[in-house]
Amino acid sequence: MGMHHNEPPTHFGGWPRYFIEWHTMLPTAHMIEVSNMVFNGVFDKFPDLHLIMIEGGFTHVPHLMKKMDQQYKELRHEIPWVKRMPSRIIQDHVRFTTQPVEELDQREFMQYVDQMGSENMICFATDYPHWDYDSPLEALPKLDAALEEKIYSENARAALPKLPKRTGGVE
Repeated sequence: MGMHHNEPPTHFGGWPRYFIEWHTMLPTAHMIEVSNMVFNGVFDKFPDLHLIMIEGGFTHVPHLMKKMDQQYKELRHEIPWVKRMPSRIIQDHVRFTTQPVEELDQREFMQYVDQMGSENMICFATDYPHWDYDSPLEALPKLDAALEEKIYSENARAALPKLPKRTGGVE
């Protein structure tokens, strides 16, 4: 299943006044949606469910995973139906698209992958034809071929089994 953000949460002043504010805060909508699904036991009730969070980026994910794990350790009595660490649930069930991606060099990109503990959680997205789309030729730093294949194709295929399987040639 794919989930696109609705709107970022309002703040004390109401809706953001400028696009720059709204666009900067897109990841917060995803953080709320993912934490809600994990803490409400959605992935425990539906163990085959895989979710791709679309157009919120991925660089917020390591912080979200650490914060959710810490809160789970301290407050798990509130949610006794959740039996695994939130970070593990996220690794097993949730993918995040690259768009909108920050400018990252290879070292920085790999630090995020390492902090997430998985190469399987990132799926490429362009947001084309919007004016602020990410070009597949320029958006990501040069990565090794196996990781590029996962990000540009295989991670989404693994999360969405109804997608056609690769046959080695043009599909």
